[in-house]
Amino acid sequence: MFLRDINRMTETEVKTIFDQYNREMDRVRCPYGRSGVRAQLDAYALAAVNLYGAVRREDLVMIFNRQNEAQTDAEEVYVLLLPLVLKKGHYAFYKEYLVHPIFFDDFVGADHLILAQAGKPLYVPDQEELLDYLCIDLVDNIHWEETLLFLLDTFGDSVEILIAFIEIREYMMFGDGFSELGPLMEKHGLLFEPDVLKSFFDLLVHAVNNTRIWENNGHTPAEMLEIMGSGPDKVIDFPRVQGAVKVGRNSPCPCGSGKKYKHCCARYELSGSAQISEAESLMFYETWMGLINFVDRHEHVTKRGIDPYNLDQKLIYKVRKVLWENPSLIDHYIRDMALPQEEIDLLRSWRTKFWIDKFLIVEYRDEYAVFLGTNSEGENRLYGVKGISEPVSSVVQSPLPVLVEAVLLPFKDKLIYDSFLKPLPVSFGDGARALFEEMHQKAKEYPVTTRLEEIT
Repeated sequence: MFLRDINRMTETEVKTIFDQYNREMDRVRCPYGRSGVRAQLDAYALAAVNLYGAVRREDLVMIFNRQNEAQTDAEEVYVLLLPLVLKKGHYAFYKEYLVHPIFFDDFVGADHLILAQAGKPLYVPDQEELLDYLCIDLVDNIHWEETLLFLLDTFGDSVEILIAFIEIREYMMFGDGFSELGPLMEKHGLLFEPDVLKSFFDLLVHAVNNTRIWENNGHTPAEMLEIMGSGPDKVIDFPRVQGAVKVGRNSPCPCGSGKKYKHCCARYELSGSAQISEAESLMFYETWMGLINFVDRHEHVTKRGIDPYNLDQKLIYKVRKVLWENPSLIDHYIRDMALPQEEIDLLRSWRTKFWIDKFLIVEYRDEYAVFLGTNSEGENRLYGVKGISEPVSSVVQSPLPVLVEAVLLPFKDKLIYDSFLKPLPVSFGDGARALFEEMHQKAKEYPVTTRLEEIT
């Protein structure tokens, strides 16, 4: 979402918008002695729509009256500022709100924003901070500057990197999580070594979490989490960004083994032994996506459906959550659809044998990734999990051990996961690592489980 340059609007466009949402008869001369108040209110209105996107007239009055000797009310705000809407186009009256000019082309967006703000407390800065928002391009926390400096230090001081930063910031603030960040970074040639990428993500986390958001009524995500009683840590959980990491064959392996990549996890990718076969992978995805689309239609999860030519992983993840909360949907799918017997057998095995839990990935082997988990008797055991279209090591690309949420599934005589691995934002100190290694070694006294049928 890019802010529109209001100065480029023609007088006809401004007049059309004014006439659509305001009555010409309400535009009157400034009452005697109130021109100074009007100038102050104009500044407050412009700063407020930059900070909030949409601000209720009563809230603008409340803020103004707290911070100024001169006092006003909602009706006078309308009388004093209405002529400036037509003259300047810096904001507009819409229902009981003043709204940002970004909504001039489509006020439905203002309705969505107002709905998103409902029930959230209003962030009220002091006068000096509020009037800082007269600058439409204000970057209101130092973390974005730190992110920019990091990019310039890493890739060089150039206009191209500045443009990349602007697009990344715009995407992080108005885009769809992290789903398209990898391609955006590739587009600008921002390919990091894994340890450098982690530092970059940390800066993005701090920047986004400490940026004032319209949908939060001016609060940052970190502040909103504290208001909701959850604490400020890790507001955003970042999965691996496909394509953002460039691992050279002579680079240290991202699993943290200390070996060169070519002597470690690269061999799993080359051999293909740590994942199911190509034919099996095709069968999995045909079965899995058929089930996901059925659940979506049956439960009306995404409303608009899943586009098979542009798979949105966030939507699939949302449907997947509904599925595992109600696995009997698999029975409905089998009953309602004419499926090959092989798919029916596979689906029935998922229906009766699936395991949702958190696991520590502790080791990579030629045949599978080794997950450390707790069985039904509370004992630590090792589970050999194969990748689907690529090894688990290629999906995770984090120093081991790494904590993940996963749904383990049977696939014929193998153990796989349901295509989603969610690394949890937890780092481990030396003490914890030593404890996990001790648990790992003790669990090695038992065979690695590679079939869900063997799990008790």
